[in-house]
Parts: sequence; C-alpha cells; structure tokens
Amino acid sequence: RQMEKRFILFVARFEVPARLPARADAVSLGGTVSAWPAVAGEHRVTVGRAGRTVADATCDAAGGFSFAALPAGRLTLAAYVDRNGNQRWDGADPRTGRGGEPAVTTQVEAEKGQAISEMQIGFQ
Repeated sequence: RQMEKRFILFVARFEVPARLPARADAVSLGGTVSAWPAVAGEHRVTVGRAGRTVADATCDAAGGFSFAALPAGRLTLAAYVDRNGNQRWDGADPRTGRGGEPAVTTQVEAEKGQAISEMQIGFQ
C-alpha cells in the first residue's frame, strides 16, 4: 500500500493600519537638547533599552524631540550630530578617540504609562 501525503496551503491577507495605536502601558517621552556643538549635520536623538535602539528622531529647529509608545524601564537617550547623514551615531575613531560625531547621553527610569515631557539634554 502506498502512503499518500497531502499538503494544505493556507493563504490569508491581513491589513495592518499605517500607525498602530499606542498601548496603554507605553511610555511617551519628550524634551529639548541644548548647546549643540557648532558642527554641520542633522541633530538627532535615539532611545535605547537593554543595549538596543528602540526609537530615533530628528530634532526640530529648537532642539525639541518627542517619542511615543516606548517600552517601560531604564531608557538611554543619546543626542548627536549626524555629520554624514546616515541617521546613526558613528562614534569616534577607535584608534585615536578623535573625530566622529559629537554626542551626549543621559538615562531615565520610566514606568508603564508614564508621560515625561520636559527632558533636558545639554552638551557641555
């Protein structure tokens, strides 16, 4: 007797809204970066959690930034000047410690559902 194998293929179509609604326990975060260094480039802020980037944005003309739907926990914010336009911080030359893109970081502990609207990040 010969064994017959049957395969069933399911095809489904899902429509995902362009912007998912924010979860009730998500964190929103906003503020201003001040005293940017006088170098050419786009002013950006990234948000990281547990060593991974979870959000990034370009600052407005006044240095303002805002993020919605962030995870709760310890968040690291990094403001930097994107000198080469690749939308990521490139750091300094590992051999010399010079060059690269100016950056400053800070951390915040955010609880579920918390809205933080007046973060201040400043270059020294």
